[in-house]
Amino acid sequence: MKERNIGFDILKIFFAFEVLLVHGWLRYTYPYKPGLEFPWCFFNRTGTVAVPGFIMLSFMLMNFGSITESGKKFWQRISRLLIPHIAWTFIYFVIYSIYKGTDMSYSKLAIQLFTGHGYNEVMWFQIAIVVLTVLFSGVYKISGGKKFDIAVISLGWLSIILQYSRILFVALKDFPGYFNYSYGRSVEILPAAAIGIMMNRFNYCDIIKKNRHIVLPFSLLALFSIYKYDIFVSYNGYAYSGVWRTLAALLIINVVSCFSYQNLFKEVETLIISLAKCTPCVYYVQRMFITILFKTRKEFLECFLLFGGIMLVTMIILHFVKNKWVRSIIT
Repeated sequence: MKERNIGFDILKIFFAFEVLLVHGWLRYTYPYKPGLEFPWCFFNRTGTVAVPGFIMLSFMLMNFGSITESGKKFWQRISRLLIPHIAWTFIYFVIYSIYKGTDMSYSKLAIQLFTGHGYNEVMWFQIAIVVLTVLFSGVYKISGGKKFDIAVISLGWLSIILQYSRILFVALKDFPGYFNYSYGRSVEILPAAAIGIMMNRFNYCDIIKKNRHIVLPFSLLALFSIYKYDIFVSYNGYAYSGVWRTLAALLIINVVSCFSYQNLFKEVETLIISLAKCTPCVYYVQRMFITILFKTRKEFLECFLLFGGIMLVTMIILHFVKNKWVRSIIT
């Protein structure tokens, strides 16, 4: 895991596009309704798999030993997450105040800041990463070593139990929607973060590569089964309840990890890495363009063009603008 895995960069790009489809594609449905032909059914089904997948990748690439060894590194990590969240909270507030007028208020601004669900609902994801980073950093600080592994696995299982027993749903259902939307989902995607952490600590991807001839067909068959037959599905929650999304994300990562990317042309590799760096900006700005530019859900091609446009503009900004604050807001 010391060398950069281009496959993970490809997945980041794919997952970012899937998130945009969830919010802007005309044919996207939740809960999933069978009937779409291939490959549209795959894009539809993978919509809510993208977030657990991105969480898994993020926490797999995070070293909690390094983060928690000093307060400086910990706060650098938290600042890295909060700066774009705070910046886009105010950017959206100004733009939506002009665009929507009286629909905006300072109470919505406060709700957006603390939950990511005031007027740019997709930023709940950023809040979830902050919450889970603080949680697991605290667990590592308290436990450390092998006890950390046990604690991470225990928290993952606890989250699953809370979901399937409906305890989580019942406990939060009377809270305001902006609260359970963000923090309920944070609990629901906790298993993805836990799996990512364990993948890091046990060099999971190296194991996958050594056993690729077994892992690849098994993962493809298992992924098909989960998508086709609604295995492990639970709709009693806040859109991410049940482990099927986490399992699907893990299987997709398995498939990508089975391939070697060493023979890619250097130019292609550089392009993929550059595009992957732009993916956070897709999460940040997509809702603005979908609500103002699209107004209603659009066809697949229009979503793809919007995605490509956001990536292109972000790449241009990163190429010409060297100001660290501007760069920290869009990456």
